[in-house]
Amino acid sequence: MPSDAPGGVRDPALDESQGINAAWPEASLRVFAEATDLRMRHRVLLDLPTSRAAYPL
Repeated sequence: MPSDAPGGVRDPALDESQGINAAWPEASLRVFAEATDLRMRHRVLLDLPTSRAAYPL
């Protein structure tokens, strides 16, 4: 697979990036809630996922 290094060993950094991607919506919501600058809130809002499935309970 392209995600595997030569010899079939998966690069551990690929798995770490999945954790970062999963944490992004929560961190973005926190920034949105705490920001007082309207431009900052607008910018964060544009990058938030619109799917409800992106925010597991």
